[in-house]
Order: sequence, then structure tokens, then C-alpha cells
Amino acid sequence: MKIKSRYKKILLSILIIPAIAILVIFIIDPNLLSPKTQGSFEYIRKGEALLDKGKYVEAIKYYEMAYAASPDSDEIKNGLVYAYSKYAVKLAESERYNMGVKYLSKANDIAGSAYTRQNLSLMYAKKAVFEARSSDRTRAREDLDMAREIAGDSVACGRSLGITLFNDAVVEFKAGKEDNAILLIRTALSVYGDSNIYEFLGDIYYKKTELEKARTYFNKAAKLDPDNKKLAEKCEKVSKEEALSINEKASVLPYFDLRYDEDLPVNADLTAKILEKAYFDIGKDLEYLPGTRTVVFFYSEKNFRDIFKTRDMVRAFYDGNIRIPLPGSVSDEKELVSYLYHEYTHAILSAKTNNNCPVWLSEGIAVYEEFKWTRPGAAVNISKNTDDIPVISIKAIDQIFKDPGTNPNKLVVAYILAYTAIEFIVDNWGLKGLHGVLDAIALGRHAVNAMDDEFLLSEKDFDRRWSDFVGSKYIQKKGG
Repeated sequence: MKIKSRYKKILLSILIIPAIAILVIFIIDPNLLSPKTQGSFEYIRKGEALLDKGKYVEAIKYYEMAYAASPDSDEIKNGLVYAYSKYAVKLAESERYNMGVKYLSKANDIAGSAYTRQNLSLMYAKKAVFEARSSDRTRAREDLDMAREIAGDSVACGRSLGITLFNDAVVEFKAGKEDNAILLIRTALSVYGDSNIYEFLGDIYYKKTELEKARTYFNKAAKLDPDNKKLAEKCEKVSKEEALSINEKASVLPYFDLRYDEDLPVNADLTAKILEKAYFDIGKDLEYLPGTRTVVFFYSEKNFRDIFKTRDMVRAFYDGNIRIPLPGSVSDEKELVSYLYHEYTHAILSAKTNNNCPVWLSEGIAVYEEFKWTRPGAAVNISKNTDDIPVISIKAIDQIFKDPGTNPNKLVVAYILAYTAIEFIVDNWGLKGLHGVLDAIALGRHAVNAMDDEFLLSEKDFDRRWSDFVGSKYIQKKGG
């Protein structure tokens, strides 16, 4: 499931580094200081010079000597707090969170303020995330409790902690670590009850198919944001699905879960056979075999349209789970195979790229895998006689997929063109080249930049060569 842009409005990047950067650097005029404090200022001057060179431990020694000589000077206190905090930032960058906590605790003890509390709280939060990723969930919980305790009843600290944990939860969720995301998001909600955070927790439970919990959190989000139409739609959708689940039948397979109404004509044995083959066929091509089961839902045509409000041309989709209407998809076994291969490719790409794969690339690869395994050698024809052929460029195709009002004929052409982009890549750089792009995307690299790095082609040059490829291989000219 892709993390939508609605969440970005609260992704304020309030992480440990910018939070610590809030600290004020005090400029001290030595002429205004007493002789004793002037001597301390010399220590500060030497400490500053060492800080500038990145010699943090040596610098801190001078700041501490200045503080020992003049413990009542607010300026020197603030200088020492700044030195501790700056070193803590560096420690956090190298994941030395215990040491970071130590120095920020010192800073808070010397000159406790909203800023020092916030920085210490955020450091505990970052430490907890690191521990959760290392499967030390017990210690992660303890550190999250410390972060929450330090934030206390400060609205500003709570908000910073909540947003930071939300950011980290999004990253964990995109990486497929749903339990970590839930741990972080629950703590976030305990200090900052924002509708977007409740909605996100609902999305997590919806993907996990825990519909009652999903409905609970969607409803809480809707109470905080009653004018949000998308939230209202989610509340309605999950309630309808929850009602359907009463008569739901389940088949648990090694790599998939099948869910469907017991009255639907689902051939579970056939579907299981198709999915198991897809698991290995697509997994081999994309060099990725998920460690968790993918859930496949079958619906009656009526319920599918009523719940998801899709256009008639949509015969299946993937939103974290695969969803297919019946009886259309099973009226022809080949049709069912095509839908399952296509949508399962999306599931693989979502997991492989940490949910970062752009729509145009994901659709292109999905069509490529569908055609390769279900209709090898099938002719693809893009007629020059139609006005529905868009400009052949990454930006143009991407925009067509993103626009919900796109003309259906144009959308069909966009799917075919996205497929030709993948065919062009594989013809020139092989599946290995495609893997390189996907691996870079998984690390957060923008798709265009990843392609530039892998293929040594700018976006403009890629578009030109791709367009020439399509023109020479596929487009039928008038009278041709």
C-alpha cells in the first residue's frame, strides 16, 4: 500500500538533528565578563575552535573546565549545553545512541529547558527505533516510555515526539515491518493525538486485515477531521468489508491467504496452483521472494463495485492485498492467471522497493511479467491512427497514471507504453539492469536518478531512445 501525500503534511522532519539544531549559539563579549569569567571564556574559545574541527571530546573538556570555573554563568552553561548537544548529534549519526543519551542527559541536568527535554526525548525515540529494528522490542518499549516521560506535559515536546515517531513508523511500515510501525505509532498517539496518525494506524490494520481495529482508528480520525471526505469513505468501506467477513471462508497456503465469501464460485485448488507458480516465476525474475503471505480477496462483482467504487475497466487491484471481483475473473482461466500475475507483481515490487516504486514503473513491470508468463509472444500494437497516444516520456506516462480522470483509452495505451519501457530496459541492460534500478529505489533513490546511475542516461536521453524503440518496433503508420 502506498503512503499517500496526505501524510506528508505532518512529516515535518522533526528528527534528532534539526531538533538539536534549535539550540542557540550564544556569542560572548569577553569585555563584559569578570576576570575569572574571562579566563573561562578562553576555555570556551579553545573549545569552539576544536568543535569547528570536529574534535568533540577534546572540545568538551575545555567547555567543562570553563563551567567548573564559572558555574553560575548562564553564557558558559549554554556553551556547554551546545557542545554536549552537538556531540550527541554526531553520536546519533553513527548510531551510538546510548552515548547520545548520556550527553543530552548532562545537558538537561545543567540547564534544563523545553529544548533540552525535547532533544533528550527525541534521542530516546531514535534509540528505540534502532532497538526495534534490531528485534529488541522490550528495550525499545522501555526507551519509548522514557521518551514519553521526558516529554511530560509539554505540548511542544509531545508534538515533536509524536511527529518524529510518526515519520519513523512510516519508514518501518514501508519496509514491511508492520509490528514496529504499530509500536511507534501507538506511542506517538499517546503524546500527540493527530487525525493523520490515527488514520495511518487504521491503514496499517486494514492492510493486516484486522478490520475491527481499522474501523476503530478510522472513526477516531474522522471525529478529529469530520470534513475529510476520504476518511468518511474509508470508514464506510471498512464497515462494509467487516460485514462481509462474517461469511468469509479462508484457505491458508504456504505463501498466500485466500479470502472469499463461502457462496462465491472460487476454485481454491486452481487459484492456489496459479499463485504458487507465480510466486516462483515472478520471484525469480525480480530476485525477491517475500517472507510473509500475500492476502488475496475475491468479491462478487456487485460487492467489489459497491465497496471500492472502481471504474468498470478495473478488473483487479493491489492496495497491500490483492482484490479481484467474480465471476468475471474466473469465466476464463487464462484471464484469472493474467490478473493474478499482474497484481502479484505489484505485491513483489511493493515489498522489494519498500513501497517506493513509482506507479508507471510498477505498472510497466506488472504488464511485462503478465505478458511474459501468460501470453508469451503476443503481439502488441500501438496504432498511429489514434489520438490517444501520449508523448512518450516518463513524466507524461507517470502523469496519466496519477490522474484519476484519465480517458480509459488513453490509460490502456499508457499501460502498453509502460510495458515497452520495461521491454526497452531489458533488451538493452537485461533483468540485471532492472534489478539495479529497483535496488536503488529501495534505498530511497528517485527512479529517474536510479536509472541515470544504472544506465548512464539522463531522463531526456532515456525518453528519446525509448521513443525511438517504440516507433521502430510497434507503431503502425497510416496505410502501413
